[in-house]
Amino acid sequence: MNSPASQAPADARVTELAPPDHTYLHMDKDSAPMHWSMILQLESNGALLGLDEVRTRVRERAGLFEIFRLGIRNGRWRKPEMVLADDSWDAGEHVTEFGFTDRAHLQRRVTKLLESPLPRPRPFWDITLFTPSAGAEGVGQWVLLRVHHSISDGIAGAAFAALLADGEPDDLAEFE
Repeated sequence: MNSPASQAPADARVTELAPPDHTYLHMDKDSAPMHWSMILQLESNGALLGLDEVRTRVRERAGLFEIFRLGIRNGRWRKPEMVLADDSWDAGEHVTEFGFTDRAHLQRRVTKLLESPLPRPRPFWDITLFTPSAGAEGVGQWVLLRVHHSISDGIAGAAFAALLADGEPDDLAEFE
């Protein structure tokens, strides 16, 4: 299901496409998605994060930067249209959870996601929490962040860490 989107971008600094962005959009297809990703192993000391806890954090942080609301309609052979999710958008819908039994199972699940395109025109990122199934010991809990290259690359990618990082609002300003 696509998130609702407004027709008018609010901040041109966030919503203007540069020539490389058009290249990423043109090259993006189901068999070759153009997103970057980051996978993090969580230090848990036995306690695991719950899906609701991660969704709550992401919902709270989604208002920090407009880039979290940015999606793109079209872009391969038709002119891309930048869209911002409206006020009814729920950032928590961008967070899912999968279980896994061992490292090989985790690797297969991550690979399948990395081979899958991000849906349009909803905001162009998602987070997946990987929680070990009962009996899967010593593999830890993992988080996969996927973001389309057309909306974030290089230093701008650090802003997405603000969705998950520990810290108070003043601490999160460093991700701006």
